[in-house]
Amino acid sequence: MIRFYLKAAAAAVFWERLWPRLWPTVGVFGLFVTIALLDFLPRPGGRLHGLILLIFAAGAAVALFYGLRGLTPVSGSAARRRLETDSGLKHRPLNALEDRLGDGPADEAAATLWGVHLERMAEAARNLRLRLPAPGLASRDPYGLRALVLLFLAVGLAAAGSRAPERLKNALIPRLGNATDQPPTIEAWITPPAYTGRPPVFLGGEAMKNGQLIETPAGGALLARVGGAQTAPRLKLGGTVAEFKAIGQSDYRAETIIKEGERLSLEYEKREIAGWPLQVIPDAPPHVTLGKNPAEDNGQRLSIEYAAEDDYGVTGLTAIIRLSDGNQGELRLPLPLGKRGEASSHGTAVRDITAHPWAGLTATLRLEASDIIGQKGESGTVEMKLPERIFTHPTAKAIIAARKKLADPLRGGRVETVIDLDAVSAAPERFADDTVVYLALRVARFRLAHDQSVNADKSVQEILWSTALRLEDGGLSLAETALREAQEQLTEALRDGAAGEQIERLMDRLQQALNNYLAALAGHLKKQDMPPELADSSMRTLGGDDLQRLVDNARELARAGAVDGARQMLSQLQQILDDIQSGILTDNSASETAEARRLIENLRQLSGRQQRLLDDNFSRLRESRPKKGQPGQPDNSAAGQESLRRDLGQMMQGLGEFMDKIPRSLGEAELAMRRAVDELNHDRAHSALPEQSKALEELRRSMKDLGEQLAQKLGGRRSMMMAGPESGGLDPFGRGSGRAFGSISGSLKLPGPTEAREAREILKELHRRAGDQRRPKTELDYLERLLRRF
Repeated sequence: MIRFYLKAAAAAVFWERLWPRLWPTVGVFGLFVTIALLDFLPRPGGRLHGLILLIFAAGAAVALFYGLRGLTPVSGSAARRRLETDSGLKHRPLNALEDRLGDGPADEAAATLWGVHLERMAEAARNLRLRLPAPGLASRDPYGLRALVLLFLAVGLAAAGSRAPERLKNALIPRLGNATDQPPTIEAWITPPAYTGRPPVFLGGEAMKNGQLIETPAGGALLARVGGAQTAPRLKLGGTVAEFKAIGQSDYRAETIIKEGERLSLEYEKREIAGWPLQVIPDAPPHVTLGKNPAEDNGQRLSIEYAAEDDYGVTGLTAIIRLSDGNQGELRLPLPLGKRGEASSHGTAVRDITAHPWAGLTATLRLEASDIIGQKGESGTVEMKLPERIFTHPTAKAIIAARKKLADPLRGGRVETVIDLDAVSAAPERFADDTVVYLALRVARFRLAHDQSVNADKSVQEILWSTALRLEDGGLSLAETALREAQEQLTEALRDGAAGEQIERLMDRLQQALNNYLAALAGHLKKQDMPPELADSSMRTLGGDDLQRLVDNARELARAGAVDGARQMLSQLQQILDDIQSGILTDNSASETAEARRLIENLRQLSGRQQRLLDDNFSRLRESRPKKGQPGQPDNSAAGQESLRRDLGQMMQGLGEFMDKIPRSLGEAELAMRRAVDELNHDRAHSALPEQSKALEELRRSMKDLGEQLAQKLGGRRSMMMAGPESGGLDPFGRGSGRAFGSISGSLKLPGPTEAREAREILKELHRRAGDQRRPKTELDYLERLLRRF
């Protein structure tokens, strides 16, 4: 037992001597392991890696040599002394047990006494203890540098994780072979900006072998990965260099944004391993042009004809109006665009600015288009006189004159406006003692007198304008303005992909505004000095059921996700409003409108007579066919056809007196009738059929041509001329036969109830799936893009 303790004590003493001498070597080794775990050694390359290994080996050898120099084995007396000290034994019993009685004359008493001494020493040595080794390293490392080594090792192990053995192996075995034996693998692709709609471009395969020209929009994101590389590659794009970052033992990754450059290349160990010629396509600013003068031929409104285009779609279009004298800032009018993201957009936007204080003044107008990244393009500038509403009611004219003075300080400003308002309100009989008008005038007057802020001027201008409109047309213009605003807000919401709840709310607002407008229009038509048949026909045509069907169709299309169809419905509503505004509310005389209506009605009657003649001729040919060689009887229908031709000639003569130009189709119809009469007179009824059919076709075509010419002559009042039961399939808005109000022309098909219901169910399912965050990210991104589109 004592021998075991002695060996353990010798080992403890040896460790206490060895560990302080060995610690520098262990520190060098710990630093090497830390660097290896962090995967730093393979990065500089094979040769430098080997050199670093030699440095660490030499450092460890030197530290070990100086540490072990002077280290001696532990003697037995040192081991016994350590054990006696740890056990707390006095008088060194372990040494006493190793002692021998000296040689000399035999002395029995001495021998007995020695034996008793050994027994006592053996008894004292029974309770032996040995404490743990205490090298006393803290005294030699007062700053605790050894703790940093342990900390570094912990960080390295955490960074390496399960790849620690592999990294240690790679750190100990440098790759000194030629790097060209196993070239790195390259993966690179360019992702164009999302707004371009272009797919990513993969820079590999044939593109890398053949040096194919790579075309990419400016702003594309380049991502490159290199595998199996011993050193970090470099990415060169034109004159810039992007450094790769390590993502593994020999894998590297680099990202950059492509803005310019003619060549893209990858360099590895100071040589190019891949390269591509590059063409960066810049995002050009949008281009916009302005058509004819907006105030040229549209009466009281601006008709802004525009064409805008951009590489990846125009996102905004604004008309900018400035007074010609350059004062008072500018007026910006946002204009509607087509489908968001389309490369080109063209159309005509109608804007009513007669309520603006600048109405009637000379100004300049230009268009400004913007794209998704904020670039702007401008059109040329056109000078014009801004449209101004002409009031006929004397009091309304006086109110507008006072309003103009308020807007122009040079014409009197507030003082003159207050005086004029006092004068107008002092004669209530001039506005039929209308309480609303009187209160509005007094409110405006006292607000100007007691509120000196700029907002007071604006609010008074609005009050005076609304009051003048009330006197002029009984609120029809206000109802029309509210209807147009509701329509524009709904159109903008559909273009921007607003939520279904917002679309429904705007649809309800549009319906209410439409009802109010129809009520105001009915009252206005009763007050107009126009032929009764014209007013009655107009109101029958503008029935609430037809317009309700238009709004309902737009609502169903929006619910089904057919946004383009819903917007086309609203465009039809806009066209109808324009037609009504330019027709019913025009300043042209009612007599001209009645004459135009009479001409259209005559043309319809002629078409009906030609249809009956054609039907009669066809029926006679089918019922009685003369036998071969038997002469037929003269056909009395020739006289009817001749009478119709003469009536057409008389109508054309009257039309020539009213119009500057007669539609060519009427002349073609007259020639076809003449040939039909000739065939009928020679008893060739079968040969007269094609001529009669052609005459009928030309008459129907002439109705459309004549309607357009009359509309231009009378300021676009086509709606007031085309109504009537004998319209040949055209309603007061120039639509073909059989079309309900609100139908869509062209190739767009309205979904039926079943299709609309299925579309709503599909949209509901798409929303449900998009809300399930457990689905893969790629699927969620796809669903988001799909919902954004519909």
